Amino acid sequence: TLVWIGGLALGLAALVAAAALVGALPAPTLDPWAATFLGCLFGLAVWAGFSTLWSVSPDRSWAYTNRILVYAAFALLGVLLSAVLPHARALAGAAASLLGLVVGWALLAKCVPALYSDYGRVARLRAPVGYWNELALLCDVAVPLALWLASARGRRASLRAAGALLLFGATVALLLTYSRIGVVLACLAAAAWVVLDRDRVESLATVALGGGAGAAVFGLALALPGITKDGRPHPVRVHDGWVLALALAGVGAVVFVVALVLARVEHRRPLSPERR
Repeated sequence: TLVWIGGLALGLAALVAAAALVGALPAPTLDPWAATFLGCLFGLAVWAGFSTLWSVSPDRSWAYTNRILVYAAFALLGVLLSAVLPHARALAGAAASLLGLVVGWALLAKCVPALYSDYGRVARLRAPVGYWNELALLCDVAVPLALWLASARGRRASLRAAGALLLFGATVALLLTYSRIGVVLACLAAAAWVVLDRDRVESLATVALGGGAGAAVFGLALALPGITKDGRPHPVRVHDGWVLALALAGVGAVVFVVALVLARVEHRRPLSPERR
């Protein structure tokens, strides 16, 4: 399946590039950041391929080479599409929606033990992808997308509130994975967004609101053995799952409403450049 998935991504990227060459699509222009990102990713694939010459397990090294090439193919496709499509923001919105569904299902499976029974063995959050570090990386990707939704001026207040809600859910899910590198990457992504964003006041407010509320719910989860402790019986996980579900619903509603009010107040009374 890896060959078919990677081949499809490379084929679509080649199709987009060919359409740009013949004038059917605008010619893509890569800024230095995008070019550096793609160069590093393809360079990692080349290095992994060369490592088969001295690897103690060349078959696994070759498997990782193929996997990195698939990642690089999708990255190339995404960069090309964002450069040539007139509605690239819609792609980012779709990605945010998909990640919201993943985060929502992950938290729901923790609240309802029947959806993922293996939490009775190991409590670390990992459904629906099966591995906690992979789920943490998806939450990391959701962080800048959530801040993008929540901080863009001129966007509807409901969409900006949805961005704060996505950051809240991603924060809770990320912390429940117990992935240390995931937490570090999420903090770096949020800090980089705040530094680079022109509307950093909104970004800081969203980080404080969504991230702070997510950390508070995680603090509650630490007091629930059916949520954060391994090997707990089914009745304990059911009881604590309902407690977590009520906390997620209540705090999530507060985050959404507060973000909605803040967005509408700011829309009516924009801050001066000096005050910002």
